[in-house]
Amino acid sequence: QNGAMTSTSISLPSAAEKFQGDANAPPFHLRPIELIEEYQASKRPVLIAAPMVRWSKLPFRELCRNWGCDIVYSQMVVADGFVNSQASRDVEIQTCDGDQASVIQLAASEPQVFVDAAKLIARDFNAVDLNCGCPQRWAYNEGIGCAMMEKPQTVHEIVRMTRNQVPGVSMSVKIRVHDDRRETMEWVRQVAAAGAA
Repeated sequence: QNGAMTSTSISLPSAAEKFQGDANAPPFHLRPIELIEEYQASKRPVLIAAPMVRWSKLPFRELCRNWGCDIVYSQMVVADGFVNSQASRDVEIQTCDGDQASVIQLAASEPQVFVDAAKLIARDFNAVDLNCGCPQRWAYNEGIGCAMMEKPQTVHEIVRMTRNQVPGVSMSVKIRVHDDRRETMEWVRQVAAAGAA
């Protein structure tokens, strides 16, 4: 199917297979936000592997799960290239049956581009994250990553449109903390009001 992501398998057992029969196993069918809420209710810590450039691809995500991570992030994927290039989709995001509770991190400066990428992601995953934290100079110059911290209204619109147009997908936002913590809290409130988890 045109636009479909590549499905691949690896030799490691999936996390779901590893924990099969374990009463303390993470509920892999849950979306990440539901997993966090369930664990908070039971006062169990949630182990999360943050996104790492060039590392957080499928084999690494599976390795993290097999070492006990509950939620794993992909590496940052530039949404524009992902939407417009089948080759990018084939390389950037691979998945397999055990690739549950993964959050795909996207970088975008245009709301519709992010939404279009999220629609493609939603075929295989149930959570996306908008990167507003990457400090690399090339990302800032492209208007993505931490450059988005200067555009709260655009971030608000990206979150709002994604929540409206891609139902069933959890939406989160990676941020950087302002020098003035009160400014950070106000920024977070605006994004949460738009529907970010």
